[in-house]
Order: sequence, then structure tokens, then C-alpha cells
Amino acid sequence: MDVLIPKKKWSFLTRWWWLGALVLAGTGAAGLYWPRAGQRLHVAASRLTISPVTRGNFQEFTAIDGVVQPLHTVYLDAAEAGTVQQVLVEEGTTLTAGQPLLRLANPDLQLEMVNRETAVYDLMNNLRNT
Repeated sequence: MDVLIPKKKWSFLTRWWWLGALVLAGTGAAGLYWPRAGQRLHVAASRLTISPVTRGNFQEFTAIDGVVQPLHTVYLDAAEAGTVQQVLVEEGTTLTAGQPLLRLANPDLQLEMVNRETAVYDLMNNLRNT
């Protein structure tokens, strides 16, 4: 005689279908939530400044700590030593090629030039006398 076997409420295949649908729905919900999660910013009301709208130039600034370094560095070397008599260009000024930066004074060099000029005049005077 045949015995009636009751059908299971959840079959193996049905369980996998429901599990797949649940995972898919969870992934979809997470995908909708996560992109928006980074767009929220909570700021204390005491840190906000609210003022009336006015028409004018918009000036935005960001305070950043850092070290500024030049792209190119040029080291200068004087052919003759001396003391700085006058500074012609201040720090941070844009320069052009050939622009003098400072004026040097060298008393020893000036004295030597005067002595040589005197020697030249003496030689010229000796040539005239002979």
C-alpha cells in the first residue's frame, strides 16, 4: 500500500533562491547607502558663520603649512672681494637678465686703480719728454 509522504515546506532549491534574492537585495541596499554616506558632514553650530548675501568679489583661502623651495637656485660669486655699499633689489622681487643686484665697494681696488692711472700718466709724460 502506498503511503502519502508530506511535501516539505522549504525545498533545497527554494532555499537557495530565497538566499540569493536576500543577498542581492542586501547588496543593492548597501550600494544605495554607501555612496551617500561620505557626503554627510556634521559641523557644530558654533563653528558656522552666517552672514547676509552680498554682491562682490569672492575670495577663498586655505591656510596650509609648508616649505616653499625655489625651482632654480643660482649662486653668485664676486670676482673681487668688497663690502656691500648699496642693495639695489629687495628679496622676492622679480629680476631681469643683467639687472644689478647690489653695489660693492673695495677701497684696496680703488687705491690700486689710482696708482695704475698715475703710472700710466707718468709713462705718457716720460714719452713726451724723450
